[in-house]
Amino acid sequence: MALAAAKPAASVSKMPPPLSAFRSFPLHKRPAFDWHVHPRNFGATRSSGRKHAGCDLYAPTGTKVLAVADGTIIGFGRFTVVPAFPELVGAIEVEHEGGWIARYCEVGRKLAGALKVGSSVKAGEVIGEIGHLMHKLPIPSDMLHFELYGGWETGSLSRPGVGAFHRRADLLDPTAYLDACAPPA
Repeated sequence: MALAAAKPAASVSKMPPPLSAFRSFPLHKRPAFDWHVHPRNFGATRSSGRKHAGCDLYAPTGTKVLAVADGTIIGFGRFTVVPAFPELVGAIEVEHEGGWIARYCEVGRKLAGALKVGSSVKAGEVIGEIGHLMHKLPIPSDMLHFELYGGWETGSLSRPGVGAFHRRADLLDPTAYLDACAPPA
């Protein structure tokens, strides 16, 4: 279940999407733990020295994951950053108008309903659910790890060993986008 290489839209600018591009929070309710603080925040340093490439939204296994905007599913497959982790979770990649890409990671091993790569999705539509990573971590391991990409680069979003984040160069900090559409506390 390998992820297909993400391709940018035909008309992609090197500008990040406007905050208003997010029309839905990726979960039905705000997580109890704040995504602005370590270890859940974008850019948090991991023990390996790698930087955290997204925001972690802690929620129980099975919690529904929602599309943040209208788009097309361009990839679905396993999500493993650390080779020692078992292949228990997946990642859904959705390309949105303007070419930006949202990646919903640590989701279950199947898409919601009849969705598949190539399916169109609407903002707020259930696209999957939170998977279960493992019991061995000293912190909660059931979460939506949410990443955002500008869409002006091509190829795989993950790039082990490349740069501080081990990601493509068009990686964006999703914090302000999540803040703009988060349900009230």
